[in-house]
Amino acid sequence: MSKYIATAVLRGTQNILKDADILLKKAIAEKGPNYRFDFPDTAFALPLILCFTGKRIETLGQMQEALDYAKSLVINYLPSEKIWLPFLGEALDAGVATMFAEEIIEAVRYIYGTE
Repeated sequence: MSKYIATAVLRGTQNILKDADILLKKAIAEKGPNYRFDFPDTAFALPLILCFTGKRIETLGQMQEALDYAKSLVINYLPSEKIWLPFLGEALDAGVATMFAEEIIEAVRYIYGTE
């Protein structure tokens, strides 16, 4: 994978994680970490995160734990200017982290009725 593409992917992931973090922290501050959530008309709270981790996410506090896990997938992954390696694994991790963050963003939007 191109270093330039991997860098763009990882920077984009960092932006999405930051957006999710801001929205989630606001929701936790207003509603508390024990505020319960699930998507309407489903048997799943956050199905994508459940699929990848096997953990049912039902509260804002659990969403924070899932977001922290997503952040851990891409910590310090921006490619160095001097190192040219295949970055496929890092880019795939970034994709998973982005999907987690986007699912959390959508959940928070549902909580506030702005989906």
